[in-house]
Amino acid sequence: MMDQRPSADEVCSSTQSLAWITPSGRTHWLRDGTTHSDWAHTHLSLLSGAKRLKFGPHVAQDKLVQGGWLRVTSVNTIEVTSLDSLDQRAWDAWSEIAASCSGRRGYDPESSILIGHGRDYTKMPMAEVIETYCSKEAQEKFWGTVMGESLVSRIVRMTLLEDVRKRGNKFCAYVDDKLTKAEKERNPKKYKGKKVGSVQRTPSGKIRMKARACYASKKKANNAMAAAMMESSATSAVRSVIREMILEDLKGFQSRTKDIDYMANLDDPTFEDPRQGSLVNKPKAIDVKRAWAAEADHKFMDSIVKIHWTGGLDWEKKLRNFLNLSGKNEISTSGYLPGSNKFSSSWGTVGVIVKGRTTLASNDMNTISSGYHGQVAPETLKKYASSGVPKRPLSFRGPEAWGGGSSKYILDRDSFDPYESRRSEFIVDNWKPVGIIVDIIDFLGNVQFPSVSAEPIIRYAEVVLELGLPVYDWEMKEIPREKIEAALRGSGGRL
Repeated sequence: MMDQRPSADEVCSSTQSLAWITPSGRTHWLRDGTTHSDWAHTHLSLLSGAKRLKFGPHVAQDKLVQGGWLRVTSVNTIEVTSLDSLDQRAWDAWSEIAASCSGRRGYDPESSILIGHGRDYTKMPMAEVIETYCSKEAQEKFWGTVMGESLVSRIVRMTLLEDVRKRGNKFCAYVDDKLTKAEKERNPKKYKGKKVGSVQRTPSGKIRMKARACYASKKKANNAMAAAMMESSATSAVRSVIREMILEDLKGFQSRTKDIDYMANLDDPTFEDPRQGSLVNKPKAIDVKRAWAAEADHKFMDSIVKIHWTGGLDWEKKLRNFLNLSGKNEISTSGYLPGSNKFSSSWGTVGVIVKGRTTLASNDMNTISSGYHGQVAPETLKKYASSGVPKRPLSFRGPEAWGGGSSKYILDRDSFDPYESRRSEFIVDNWKPVGIIVDIIDFLGNVQFPSVSAEPIIRYAEVVLELGLPVYDWEMKEIPREKIEAALRGSGGRL
């Protein structure tokens, strides 16, 4: 029987038989190749005093689980008899194991925990398991270990734990129910002597709570709750802590990628050439995109206006080639907030507005450097004919790197800099074109009365009409097709 705690490396790398935890929260570590079933069989043999039990190791294992023990295969794979009936002390003991692996790849608060119970399995984020089944003391200890937080930070996080609650299939941010001016005017007798803004209480004297807003994700509800706390807090230290929590998406991404650093061959955007060391860097590039996908606010990404720009003397050829690409091929676009004053780019004067799923984003395209489809070899295009050609970052540096490195990545609204839209890069998958934008001042006037230098604008007008997509000016105002046709007729165009 082995109860000596293994090293942190052994605990966090175990994938088969890590420990048993008793209902009272005592941890029995398994080492030297001992399996859960063998340990259970030996343990029950010693308890009964029998030299030989009438049942085998696997039955012994089931008996311990049914008796309220927690079987820990690895930090993120456990088995219990029932999620709700397991003693909280056992959950608390497991939370200490989980916290000890914090900061290691795959063991952050949002990583999934697989919980076997009876014949079923449930997958939950680690943080949700901690907040649902562990004691308040264990929760505070877990977050203190994981986040290295100050007392102020812990108090703020514990407040979030208490005031963000699940209601149906949504998460709601609850705040103190304060008397409003409208309520007092509607019922002056009931609220006589009470000030507007005073906290409402239940008949038993407890503060009454009301839902500020409800969201599909817990992260969004936490951010709404944090925003409410910032509004009511007069303490700069508290506001600073909360602001850092709201920016957790970017910090989470940087934490996941802190050990990644590489520079790949810019002429091999799909990481296929073994002579250039691409096969070594390819898994790192994939890990960057996975980390981004885990931390990003995808609803915000969907709201961004994404435009693929083209220009130069061969703009028409580039535009047609782009529109002939499969929507499964990932593409590079510039990103803009809806309602921006100007949609323009240094990459060209004609852009294709697309809808699709964002798979990576940065305020500075140089921190991604994803390359060009024209650099992809024909044999590689054939390889990805079914799934689509991927785009990955050809270099990656940490936040302290020259140019900003990972600090330039966009994970949510807080980390997006709209003033850098012209330099931004949003990689988009499963896309489709939904419009054409022409970044030319007085486009219609230039079409109708072309100067020698603006004569190519007539061709712009002819091509965008031929494509059959809605056409917009640089302020994202739609230009009616009939107005473009009229301008072409006035210019002597070929209509």
